[in-house]
Amino acid sequence: MKKTIIMLLVVCKLFASNDQNNTALDMFLFKIGFQSLVNELENEKKLTQENRNMIHDLKNQLNEMSDIKSNSKLLNNTAHSITNNHINKQEISNLKTKIDILEKKLNEFLNKTTYDSIHKNKTIQKQIANIKKDNTQNDYINTVVIVKKSNVFSKKNNKSSVKFSVLKGDILKIKSCDKFSWCEVYNQQAYIAKYKLKF
Repeated sequence: MKKTIIMLLVVCKLFASNDQNNTALDMFLFKIGFQSLVNELENEKKLTQENRNMIHDLKNQLNEMSDIKSNSKLLNNTAHSITNNHINKQEISNLKTKIDILEKKLNEFLNKTTYDSIHKNKTIQKQIANIKKDNTQNDYINTVVIVKKSNVFSKKNNKSSVKFSVLKGDILKIKSCDKFSWCEVYNQQAYIAKYKLKF
């Protein structure tokens, strides 16, 4: 290809240096040079396409070889696992034993947790029953805290200072509640949100 381009440049230079009488000869030589250039480009294009086809075929062969290799690994692993079957049986029996122990511990924990929660609920229900009896006789209402932990504030908002905290099951004497669901604690200037109490 380089030779063709050099030849074309030489021919062009010769044409430029000759008289204009030789224009027919110049055109003829130019056509020959240009045609050889086009033919060379066509040959390069064919070779490029052949190379692409060869690369595609090689990639397919590599994929087939990698599939064969992975299948042979799978067969080797299967053969290895068959020879280690005795070891696997022992490991499986050990794991079953451990699972049984964990199930027993989990059942014990669940039974204990259920018993504790039932016991707490019964205690809270007794306190609520006693509170209902007391509420008919006093200027305040006895309530039970129903959230895990709550703060009692100096004013009717969560951003005011905390006077004290109460826990689930604690009894609070409430003087009254306003339309914004803030309840005033009896004989103290302290407030708690109504949704945290059971009346």
